[in-house]
Amino acid sequence: MAGPRQQRAVIRKPAESFEDALQHMEVADDDRGLETKTLGPQEVLLNVKACCINYPDLLQTTNGYQHKQTFPYTPGLEVSGEVVRVGEGVKVDELKPGSQVMIMCGGQGLATQLIVDAKQCVAMPPNMSFAEAAAFRIGYETAWHCLFERGNIHSDDVVLVTGATGGMGLAAVQVAKKVFGCTVIAAGGSDEKLAEVQRVGGADHIVNYNTDPQFSKTVKSLTGGNGVSLYFDTVGGEIFQQGLRSTAFAARVLIVGFTSGERPKIPANYVLIKCLAVFGCRAGEVLQRLPDAANAIAGPRRTRLNQYAERGWLKPHVSHKFPLTTEGVRGAYKALMDRQVVGRVCVICDETSSASSAKL
Repeated sequence: MAGPRQQRAVIRKPAESFEDALQHMEVADDDRGLETKTLGPQEVLLNVKACCINYPDLLQTTNGYQHKQTFPYTPGLEVSGEVVRVGEGVKVDELKPGSQVMIMCGGQGLATQLIVDAKQCVAMPPNMSFAEAAAFRIGYETAWHCLFERGNIHSDDVVLVTGATGGMGLAAVQVAKKVFGCTVIAAGGSDEKLAEVQRVGGADHIVNYNTDPQFSKTVKSLTGGNGVSLYFDTVGGEIFQQGLRSTAFAARVLIVGFTSGERPKIPANYVLIKCLAVFGCRAGEVLQRLPDAANAIAGPRRTRLNQYAERGWLKPHVSHKFPLTTEGVRGAYKALMDRQVVGRVCVICDETSSASSAKL
């Protein structure tokens, strides 16, 4: 008896713009035969339940990301799913058919099935839906790396997060507020979306940098003239410069990304005069380059984040969900491109589950 129809999204060729990229993506039948393929040692076959569309997914459509894809390719860097079967050597007490997991897969995730290494699988917190689990690892592991591993965050910090309405920024708001109890100022470009960030993230103050372009004065006012001790920026451009002017003496500055498309320059004299510590933050690169990072960094990072998630302190906010169809995938990318999303956007790849407790 034939199994369910397998499908995957395909991006045919690089585009000159994000708008053009929409026309190069489609959902097609998956003829790779993964459901019957012999698994290698430590390999796991998954039924993908949900796939989160991240900003790097958008950049890859125009070859604008540092990790290049070979076209045509199937996108999708982060998924959740259920184990179908496992290869030789996989510990069945940890992964077995029906196990619910979340994976950072580096690509190929926007499909109904996926083969990954067992080491990539992390057990889903039981209080998360598949969509939430698909949106958890990249955002929260990066936020943790930036704020804790690089920024040495502590409870008396006053933290400014720019790009706070996006998935990475909202994760940073939650980590700073709900794990460390900091005073958090969330900055974004929409009053409506910022209100949602305050509701689900717990930010103490919100600042709209579209209606308040010189927002450094507002931040200074909110902090009694002192400025913030820790600054988390995903935006770049003039927003970054305003955030830099919002810092206190001896503040730590965390450079996470440039969603504005503008890479700012930092005046060295400003860093010197204010005794600023400036950190570049790359959660994944650290694990590849530092010795014994898998045991010393990755393991403790994931354990702590899962514990906080199980306590209900950390939970991704998925504002948009789309089906795994050509129109659905294009809709998900367009929602991210047009900045409609608060937190994360996910494509639902399979609405069935063998576990009655799991929700999409």
